[in-house]
Amino acid sequence: MVQAAAVHEAEWGVAKTFNFELYLTTGVLDVDEADGGAEVAIACDEGAETTATNDFVDEGNFYSIAFTAAELQCARATVVISATDTNIFYIETYGHPDAQNPCPAGNCVTFGTAQASTASTIVLASATSIANDILNGEIVEISHGTGAGQARLCSDWTNTTPADTCTVSSDWITTPDTSSKYFVRRENRGILEIDVNGYVSSNAKLIEDVDATDQINAAADTAATDFGALKPTTAGRTLDVAATGEGGVDLDNMVGTLDAAEIATDAIGAAEIAADAIGASELATDAIGAAEIAADAITAAEVADGTIDAATFAAGAIDATAIAADAIGASELATDAIGAAELAAAVDPSDLIAASVLATGTCDSGTTATCVDEARDEADADYFAKGVAIVFTSGNIDGQSGCIYGFTVGSPATMTFRPVATNAVTTHSYVLMSVPTCGGVVAP
Repeated sequence: MVQAAAVHEAEWGVAKTFNFELYLTTGVLDVDEADGGAEVAIACDEGAETTATNDFVDEGNFYSIAFTAAELQCARATVVISATDTNIFYIETYGHPDAQNPCPAGNCVTFGTAQASTASTIVLASATSIANDILNGEIVEISHGTGAGQARLCSDWTNTTPADTCTVSSDWITTPDTSSKYFVRRENRGILEIDVNGYVSSNAKLIEDVDATDQINAAADTAATDFGALKPTTAGRTLDVAATGEGGVDLDNMVGTLDAAEIATDAIGAAEIAADAIGASELATDAIGAAEIAADAITAAEVADGTIDAATFAAGAIDATAIAADAIGASELATDAIGAAELAAAVDPSDLIAASVLATGTCDSGTTATCVDEARDEADADYFAKGVAIVFTSGNIDGQSGCIYGFTVGSPATMTFRPVATNAVTTHSYVLMSVPTCGGVVAP
């Protein structure tokens, strides 16, 4: 029984290893054959047989042989194995103008040699019997010759006037000529429809070949129900593509804002902002004014304890020019805004050097908040009670001071002050000084 000869495929001019079986004329599988160096011959395109470069290898129940790239530079190859009985198999090549099938993996509509070309067209082989528009949307690829490696979409095909001409969707980089070998292959037509929100539409599907020609053409296959274009359904919202091919998003057509729900808690904190990332150079003059800050936008809750201290302000950062006239007046100060707690150690002796000395004296008795001086004989009530400080200059309260807010006339005179001294006043000497900051001190 004679076995039918097997037919193998291989890319033209590319080395490949083939597996095959050997049979006896009786039809029995022939195993354990050995190649002595001349048992395999190959004939290219019905030419003369030549001994194969490599010997076949016994793989057990089958054999293998590796053919070189040069041995596969033909459309058809016939392989003859001279074993106990002679066996034959065939090889058909693809992917080259001289191959049995010039198209890669057989995905060809047509192929041939260009008759002529311009920067935006190519004239296919004469008498290409394909109707107008049938090649629209297919890919023309130059496989060999001038312009080899280029591929362009055929946007318009005519076989009448001009004859056998594909207009390509973008110009050739190198214009093909009569040395250019081409093939036309089918393009993948899986086009998805994108809605206005950027999601794949529920109507997305492959193009329907309405006219059953296996082609997409303007006559029958461009209805809205046939396919969805790669753009949102709202007119004018196409995707941006630069001249060099990069894709992008048209931000002018983006709507909506980011609100709290879209931003995780603490998503932007100190770790996300580089040191000195926002400085004077990043803020335009008057960029942040009263109009940009809502009423009560910054309150005690927004300012951590101790966040603003002396180190926060550069020398001279806030001067007269930075504060508007009458910016801080009575309406800006709450009642009792300055009290005992704000006046602790309110008078520093070093600040009294430039102040005016009003009087001196020695207390005869007193408490931690009063000084009784029998020698004081001023007749007016509160004579020393407005803007006057008492500074003790002897004893166990030497250097302590307070603002006088009560002065009782007569002999003796009693001066009441705050903050209180650390020890009761007895026979301590004192100085009365004019200190304007004491003018707002009132009785507790």
